[in-house]
Amino acid sequence: MNSEVIEKRLNPLLKRLEIMFKVDHEGATPTREEIRSNLAATLNAKKELVIIERMRSEYGKRETRGYAKIYNSEKDLRDIEQAHIIQRNVIKTEIEEKPAEKVETKKEVEPKPKEKISKEIKAKPEISAEKVETKKEAEHKPTEKKSKSKEIKAKPETKSKGE
Repeated sequence: MNSEVIEKRLNPLLKRLEIMFKVDHEGATPTREEIRSNLAATLNAKKELVIIERMRSEYGKRETRGYAKIYNSEKDLRDIEQAHIIQRNVIKTEIEEKPAEKVETKKEVEPKPKEKISKEIKAKPEISAEKVETKKEAEHKPTEKKSKSKEIKAKPETKSKGE
């Protein structure tokens, strides 16, 4: 795998080096991690500070072009870069360590005491009883639409011009 820097631009405001690169390869397209390590070695940077935003390979060509950013520190990287781009560039060993940390910090949900549940159940039948009463009242009221539907009005006949 041979990497070549096409364009290099220093961005002092965001404290990073922005690179357009081209990687010539044999066989399948190299992984993001392989290209990160190759670019880090080529540009004398730490692999953890290299972020590959995009990589594109064309069908039938054995080259991949892309855009990468090299930050000055990990703090700058975390402050500026979007979360999904950081997640895309995380090394597999880092991914395996992070879920174990999250499991330990999760708070367990306490079950509700039985007393609270019984109070909630008692409150619900009262609400449904009110609904039943309103339905009964609605059934006993006569509706005007029913009486109107029985009445049929006859339309006057019209004569055609030929008659």
